[in-house]
Amino acid sequence: MVNRQFGLSILLAIVALTMIFMTLSPGKAFAVENRDEGVRKALIERTEGFCNAVLPNWFASDTGFDNQIIRSVVTDCYMGHARLAVIGVKSKFPLSDTGLSEVPAALLHEKTGINLDMYRPLAGRVLQTGKTGE
Repeated sequence: MVNRQFGLSILLAIVALTMIFMTLSPGKAFAVENRDEGVRKALIERTEGFCNAVLPNWFASDTGFDNQIIRSVVTDCYMGHARLAVIGVKSKFPLSDTGLSEVPAALLHEKTGINLDMYRPLAGRVLQTGKTGE
């Protein structure tokens, strides 16, 4: 009888400790979520910083992609958006449709609406070939 009560008291103690542990655990889980949110915010700010530096450097450059600064900033902007996509952050940047050399044009289109697509002016136009009047 004593062994049975002792076993029952140990079982109740284990259950009580488990309940206490389960009650205190969500606080740590929320702390981890807050840290994750801080990391996401830092990555977003870092990516926006790189992407905001692309257009001014691109306009100031005489050589375009031959300039090491342009290549570096464009690569950092592109990789930043790739990292954000991996962790599930949505952005307006068309990552899947854009190559590295097209990043400045995509950013210009996103910020100002100017489209540098070289075929765009001819879209929907009928071109006349041959001599007129025939």
